[in-house]
Amino acid sequence: MAFLEWGIIEKVQAITTDNARNIVNSVKELGFEHIPCMVHTVQPVLRDALQVQKNVKDLLKTARKIVRHFSDSTVAMKILQEAQETYNLPQHVLIQDVPTRWDATYHMLRRLYEQRIAIQAVDDLNTQKWIIMEQAINILAYFEYVTKALSKDTAMLSDVIPLVSSLFKILDRIKSDMMSHEHVKIMAADLSKQLSLRYGNIEDNNSYITATALDPRYKTRVFRMHSTAEKGKELLYFTLGVGESSEQQASTSSSKPSMQGGIWGICQEIIDDTERNDTRNQNYLAINTEIYDQRVIMVDKNCGELMPEQKNTYDT
Repeated sequence: MAFLEWGIIEKVQAITTDNARNIVNSVKELGFEHIPCMVHTVQPVLRDALQVQKNVKDLLKTARKIVRHFSDSTVAMKILQEAQETYNLPQHVLIQDVPTRWDATYHMLRRLYEQRIAIQAVDDLNTQKWIIMEQAINILAYFEYVTKALSKDTAMLSDVIPLVSSLFKILDRIKSDMMSHEHVKIMAADLSKQLSLRYGNIEDNNSYITATALDPRYKTRVFRMHSTAEKGKELLYFTLGVGESSEQQASTSSSKPSMQGGIWGICQEIIDDTERNDTRNQNYLAINTEIYDQRVIMVDKNCGELMPEQKNTYDT
């Protein structure tokens, strides 16, 4: 086994792979914990959710038909290019999606919406479908960002729970938003259901909980359940080898990471809500700073990659 050859078997705690059953079984047979790749797990979430609702399926069918029309005809392509020049639009070609990749569907819709004025000049698509397309793109953009963030070589296990919690919050907000189209609300509900099927029990996993609690960006402030936050504290005390007697009162004026915009803005809302609704979190993980700094690997480089505004800024 390569781990033996490299002399690192004692350092390996878990292995992350895709969700192929034979690979998952192989990892477990080796005696390691298997951590499913979130990027591979998000793929079926989107794939299944986009196939449930008839109106969304009809929209995708129409979108593919439009793309094929302009892609298969040089005459139609020339007319589209002339319309792009007339309306001063980017000279972009339309994108055909790939059924096995949800992000290709996202990019197809995004490009169509970018070129909607030119397309309307040569191909009729009713207003309702453009509205549904715009709102669907806004939802899928969050999943696209999550996919890119977790595809980086700086991605960490501690990012999973915060991102999953943020996705749930976004979908709940869309479902209750009066400005959301009814079909888009159903789409958000389907996405939430598919996300729950795959990540509904994530806060029962000690590896995810410990990684999140150890990350100075998140600590115990991003869990959806208070019981998980309490468990996170216990696991952190155990991991660092300290007792609750080492906990000190945290200053309420201590600096906090600033996550501005996009999904990190949603994550910051979760953190703010947690602190506002539970005064006990004023003391969360306020372990002796010297012990914390000595035993926790700080992740400023990764924070800089994911959240530029909060680089080198931690809540102690």
